[in-house]
Amino acid sequence: MHHVHMDADDDVIVYAIGGLPHTYVFTQQRDYGGILETKPPPADSVLTAYTSLHRSHVDEAMAKVHSTGANRGAIIPQGVLLYWEWTPTAAGDPNLPEDHATRYSERLL
Repeated sequence: MHHVHMDADDDVIVYAIGGLPHTYVFTQQRDYGGILETKPPPADSVLTAYTSLHRSHVDEAMAKVHSTGANRGAIIPQGVLLYWEWTPTAAGDPNLPEDHATRYSERLL
């Protein structure tokens, strides 16, 4: 997955985080609403998060927040989380996603 948004281009920053001890799953409970359940992460995987600092992505997300009745101006984000997924680890480095050298434009760290 190179671009998670049609207009993303180089405005998307991808974070890969390895070695996480657990993940969370949102489950629906009939009596109490949604509850976060702690689970182990998928084996041999890193969490990959796709973020954007592009103003149009932030404005689009904030339009949805404001439409729910949230207080305008109370939240002023500088970026937005577009998507996240568990990605298999690279063969030589368990902290990087597989094919990281060709999957993403450039490595920042």
